Amino acid sequence: MLIPLVGIGIPAAVTALVLYSALPVARNVYVGLGNVDESSVEVGRGLGMTDRQILLRVRFPQAMSVIMAGIRQAAVLLVAITTITAFFGAPGLGQSIFRGISLGNTEQIMGGAIAISAIAILVDASLYGVQRLLPGNEMSNT
Repeated sequence: MLIPLVGIGIPAAVTALVLYSALPVARNVYVGLGNVDESSVEVGRGLGMTDRQILLRVRFPQAMSVIMAGIRQAAVLLVAITTITAFFGAPGLGQSIFRGISLGNTEQIMGGAIAISAIAILVDASLYGVQRLLPGNEMSNT
């Protein structure tokens, strides 16, 4: 559907990936902010905080683990989905996999798949490390 609008290549791939990643991030931001303990919000109001201050100082810090979970989910999905962007003419490991499929070369397919899996694991682990460093993130296994 994007090819008539943005053509083929990297612009189409980036557009598709941005659109694809928006839903898990937006959903987790909404859920995270909606599930903040209302007594904390009331304490902020009692301290004279404005709505903006409550959002930035109360809601976001309490929702950060849920928001980061959405960002981690979107990042891992993007790494996996990026292989499909080879159909848009974008470079990457997807070309190796699709070339391996067309040639019947199992080693090439497995090499690309293993590399993509390793990248996804590294991205998730890195974002988990960032998540642990954020203030107020006393987390269990999210």
